[in-house]
Amino acid sequence: MATKGHSTKLEFGDAATVAGSTTWTPVAKITEITPPNAIEAEDIDTSHMESPDQFNEYEPGWAEGGEVELTIQYDKEQNEDVYALFRVPKAYRITFVDGSKWHLNNSYVKAFGNEVERKGIVTAKITIKISGKPEFVKAA
Repeated sequence: MATKGHSTKLEFGDAATVAGSTTWTPVAKITEITPPNAIEAEDIDTSHMESPDQFNEYEPGWAEGGEVELTIQYDKEQNEDVYALFRVPKAYRITFVDGSKWHLNNSYVKAFGNEVERKGIVTAKITIKISGKPEFVKAA
């Protein structure tokens, strides 16, 4: 069964790790969110003079946790709170409507900016850089 995006939420903890956080603050009025994108492993070229049929061979290298991108509706209090997280390592968690979660430790707001459209509402675009391995926790 498909899971709808409605009610997906992003929260930040009061510590740099999920395990160390006891208080969670929601980022309100999210209009769009892209959970960890581009989780990607580097390629280590292990090709040699005897590689079969002269095809390159690889092994997985270091991995990149990616980033979370979101857009929120402007609210002066929320804008101030999120901007205050710029470059500050925090734990983040994304919770889907089915209860599954992404846990992000030691991650930080990498980019923040307001956008104003003549006929639209004021929004803020936020990028959270994931430090280390993101953890997916399937709902029970």
